[in-house]
Amino acid sequence: MSQLNKSNRINIRLSNEDKELLEAAAKKNRQSLSSYIINAAIKQADRGDYIEESTDSPYKCICSKEIMEFYYSAENYVLSCSNDLEKVKELYLSTIRKNIEEANKFANKLVLVRKQLDDDLTFFMDSDPAVDSREEVILAYPGFKAIRYYRIAHELYLLNEKLFARIISEEAHKDTGVDIHPGATIASPFFIDHGTGIVIGETTMIGQRAKIYQSVTLGALSLAKGSKMKGEKRHPTIGNNVTIYAGVSILGGDVVIGDHVTIGSNVFLTESIPANMRVLNSKPQLLVQERK
Repeated sequence: MSQLNKSNRINIRLSNEDKELLEAAAKKNRQSLSSYIINAAIKQADRGDYIEESTDSPYKCICSKEIMEFYYSAENYVLSCSNDLEKVKELYLSTIRKNIEEANKFANKLVLVRKQLDDDLTFFMDSDPAVDSREEVILAYPGFKAIRYYRIAHELYLLNEKLFARIISEEAHKDTGVDIHPGATIASPFFIDHGTGIVIGETTMIGQRAKIYQSVTLGALSLAKGSKMKGEKRHPTIGNNVTIYAGVSILGGDVVIGDHVTIGSNVFLTESIPANMRVLNSKPQLLVQERK
C-alpha cells in the first residue's frame, strides 16, 4: 500500500476499515482500486477529515471544517460580533495560505465588507415590510446569509484563492439554496428576497440597490465552447435600482439591463433593456372550465 500512496498525487488519510477495503480490492482486481479510493475520499469528506495534496502543491491540506472555521471567524468580524482581525489573519495563514501579505490584504478588505453588509442590512430593512428587526434578518433571512457568504468568498476569489472561495460559496448554496459564484461583481446595497433557486454566474455584474426574488437565473447563453470561453464575459450586467421578480432568466454576456428597470415574473431575456423600462410578459389567456 505504501507504494500505491507514493505514486498517487493525492494521499488520503484512511480508516482501518478503508485500508482493508483497498487491500482486498488490490488483491482481487487492481482496476477497481480507484473506485475504492474515491469512495474512501467521500467517506472522509463526510467526516470532515483531510485530503492532503502532494508536497509540490501550494496547499498544505484541504479540510472543509477548517475552512468553515476560518469563514465563521471572518463572518463574526463583518457582522460586528468580533473585532479580532488578528484571529482572522491567524486562521488565514493556517488554513488558506502561509502568506502574511495576502492575509493582511484579506483582513483589510473585511473592513470594507463590514460596511457593505451594514448597507445591505439596512436595505433589507427598507425593502421588506415583514422584517421586525435587524437581528431577524441576520439570523433568519437566507438571502442575507447568502450575501455575506458571497462577500467574504469574493474577496478570496480576488486574491486568486479560487478553490477556497468556491468551497465557501458551495456551503452557501447548500445552506440557503442560493448559488452565487464568488467571481460575480455585486455592488452594495443588494437585496435577495426568499432566495431559493437563485443562480448568479461568475461574470455577472450587478449595480447598487438591485432587488432579486426567488428562482432568478443570471446565466450564460451557451456553454457549447466549454473551457474555451474561460475569461470571457458570459453573464449579464444589471444596472442600478433594478428589480427582478420571481422566475426570470437573463442570459448572455452581452446583455445589459439599464438603471431603474423592473422585470416581471417568468420573463426570459437574451437582449439588452434600456434604462427606465418595465418588462412584462403579455397577459396569458385564463381558461376557467366547469369540473365534470
